[in-house]
Amino acid sequence: MISPFSQEMKYIPVPQAEILPAMSAYPVQQQFLQFEIKDRPAFANVEVVLQPGQFVLGNGREMLWMDFPDDGQNLASKVRTHCAGGCGKSCYRTCAGESACQNTFGPGPGKVTFGMKLPGDMLPFGVLPNEGWMCAPGAFVAGTDNIEVSAQFAGCFACCCGGMASPFVVRITVNPNSQQPGVFWAGGYGALTRHELQAGQVLYVDVGLFFAASDKSSINPGCVGGLFTWCFGREGIVMKFTGPQVIYTQNRNPALWKKVLKPKKSKKKKGGAAGGAPGGGAMAGGAMGGIAGGN
Repeated sequence: MISPFSQEMKYIPVPQAEILPAMSAYPVQQQFLQFEIKDRPAFANVEVVLQPGQFVLGNGREMLWMDFPDDGQNLASKVRTHCAGGCGKSCYRTCAGESACQNTFGPGPGKVTFGMKLPGDMLPFGVLPNEGWMCAPGAFVAGTDNIEVSAQFAGCFACCCGGMASPFVVRITVNPNSQQPGVFWAGGYGALTRHELQAGQVLYVDVGLFFAASDKSSINPGCVGGLFTWCFGREGIVMKFTGPQVIYTQNRNPALWKKVLKPKKSKKKKGGAAGGAPGGGAMAGGAMGGIAGGN
């Protein structure tokens, strides 16, 4: 088990050089949760160890299992469901693919393990006051109980041309009532890659593969190649990011799963159900082929 800011950790979204000086400005530092991300990179899940008095915030339906000692209390008392921020913010949060109601687990001692719906990787992100993150819709898994999960309008381009399921992204910040840093875990479909852009450097990201960036970043449209490339090279509009900044990408588009999880209903042919079966099989096969061959 390691601290989210330990030098032993392989992936640190926010460099220590930026976090530690900022943390030292606070007279009372939060005791960070101990955690371990397991089963990476295809089926990542995070096990959070709660010390006495600690809590962890989880997105709806993301808890895999929990382990609390038998202290004579009802286990239901270890889980509190609430609409963080009120009904307005809760409904707004659903626009970014997150749960309106969230669950707080604790107090410790105990363990809670969280996972995500799609196969893929997971990373921890540090959050400072006035320095938050925006993530792809549905990416938030769990975090410290002093963070806020809301939505942020990413622009019509993100939905119409950017391949995202919603024009909103998830915005994760520190609660205004807390001046302590926070940590959250986010998961994506496929592998997650960190891109450090220098001043003036431009990163072009294929549609639907954006994963995380500073909440002060903007998603702009870009184009790869010309008209011929658009028509015959199967490359066209992309997401454009300009440095200096840090961008995270996922190498598979979660929207591809919609073809499998919510396939279009085929028209029923004459002759009953037997006549419609081959069409359904072809549709499922085509969808799986799209996932294997697409982004």
